[in-house]
Amino acid sequence: MTQLGRSTSGTVADVFVSATMPITVSPEDSCQWALRAMSAANVDRLAVLEGDRVVGIITDRDIYRLATRMLSIHHDDSSFLGCVRVSGVMSYLPVTLSTATPLVEAIETLLGTEGGALPVVDHGRFCGLVTTNDLLQAALSMHAPSAAPLPNPRGIA
Repeated sequence: MTQLGRSTSGTVADVFVSATMPITVSPEDSCQWALRAMSAANVDRLAVLEGDRVVGIITDRDIYRLATRMLSIHHDDSSFLGCVRVSGVMSYLPVTLSTATPLVEAIETLLGTEGGALPVVDHGRFCGLVTTNDLLQAALSMHAPSAAPLPNPRGIA
């Protein structure tokens, strides 16, 4: 993994959180499975892949919104999360960033979306997600190199 925001080259590759095997889900996975995967990884969103192609993002907020609506109908029975597919609640995101995308362009792109992260691809292969926090840290370090890193509320390296 790269240390967020401590590079001066100014591309997405310098700031996004990469992993050898990024955690993803498929559109056919259950929301219950997605929520468990997020919890185990201490993240609040996952990329949704169909084969090798990024088709969207699902967040814990998407699932909690669904749960709130469904619990008002089903009351104390939360078993429905095992029946609802990721495809039913995910945000379909055709917008991706490349590892070579300049930071300014990445910030403009992220600001134009409703989510707090965008998938990063390299030669068509999913590499990870770049988040608002990643881009803020990069912008801060470029304009104030001696500034302390932003706190990461999720504890993700």
